[in-house]
Amino acid sequence: MDHDLFARIVDARRAFSDALGPAMTPLDFSPGLSAWLGCEVYLKCEHLQTIGSFKIRGASNKIRLLTAQQKQAGVTTASTGNHGKAVACAAKKAGVVATVYVARETSPAKIDGIRAYGAEVVVIDGPPIDAELAGRAAAAAQGKTYISPYNDRDVMAGQGTMGLELLEQLPDLDAVFLSVGGGGLIGGLGTAVKTQRPQAQIVGVWPENSAAMLRSLEAGEIVETDERPTLSTSTAGAVEPGAVTFDVCRQVIDKTIEVSEAQIAAAMAAIARHDQWMVEGAAGVPLAGLVKQARAWRGRKIVIVLCGRNIALDVYLGAIDAAMGEALSQDQASATTSTMTLTPDEIKPMFEAERIAHIGKLLDNMSDGDVPLHRAQAEEMERRLENFELNVAGARRWEDFKATLSKPSE
Repeated sequence: MDHDLFARIVDARRAFSDALGPAMTPLDFSPGLSAWLGCEVYLKCEHLQTIGSFKIRGASNKIRLLTAQQKQAGVTTASTGNHGKAVACAAKKAGVVATVYVARETSPAKIDGIRAYGAEVVVIDGPPIDAELAGRAAAAAQGKTYISPYNDRDVMAGQGTMGLELLEQLPDLDAVFLSVGGGGLIGGLGTAVKTQRPQAQIVGVWPENSAAMLRSLEAGEIVETDERPTLSTSTAGAVEPGAVTFDVCRQVIDKTIEVSEAQIAAAMAAIARHDQWMVEGAAGVPLAGLVKQARAWRGRKIVIVLCGRNIALDVYLGAIDAAMGEALSQDQASATTSTMTLTPDEIKPMFEAERIAHIGKLLDNMSDGDVPLHRAQAEEMERRLENFELNVAGARRWEDFKATLSKPSE
């Protein structure tokens, strides 16, 4: 195991005990997911961090370690959104000027979130790897410190503090499931967990559409891979050549899983249904991995890292609609063989209860200034519920039609 990295993680954890450091987030037991999957499921609620993502850990650790001269010069970074927001937030707290390079595909909501913390945003017309390379070049030319989203041992150490927290909160955990992008989170967390609890399994989960680190691990070296659009935008993008995370990931990752976009959407819906949390696609990825291999983990204590909540409302609702529509289609298909486990009349109240609880929890956790936004969310979900009611009516007509087919002819 990487003892130097572990020492950095311990140092960062000690520093984070300061009131200005990232929060220690809850580890919530999920009764619903546990009953459904047959294991003890615990949710590490990193989406409750100030910026809505675990990335604040790495950014805060890197910026706290800068010299006075480096802070005066300012910092530059590149990001698909969450890391940029984290750097902007941490820099603002430290009185440091920040510039963030983003790919054009980055969510407008995430770009707005970065600007809200006072950082300058530079949009690059290309994939995330182009934004990283442009950011590094600009930092070198301007004499600024470049803060990588993952390719930095101090950033990895900051992310790794989550692993120490997990062992404080659940000392006998059996496995941690995480979504993987550049490897900073799984490398740091995995080092922290496996140094102190070697028997724990670290499970990396990737979207099938974006699995750069996985393809590199399989090849034994960092390689270029094809990327397709994914709900897990926070993990999307190539791995930078020479990334320090590569060797660490080879040491700490025990198992790997790939999941489809439909499985990610279904996992996001399951989190909303069972725990009333609105999370981004990358947070749905690890649960999708556990669902895919649930039988192998029965009876064990499993941690799912909910890495963030920063997702555009229309994207989130589209994913939930797709997941609910898929569930309804499966129920309709199974009805043809008389094995339907839920009738349309049973599905609707479940969806309605989920909507009410979900909006209620969102409002409970928002400040007064955010209420208008979430009122708009409530109205949008009301509209979608009406659409769902139409789907339920259609399913009922299908049931009636099927019944006529089963009647004996006169």
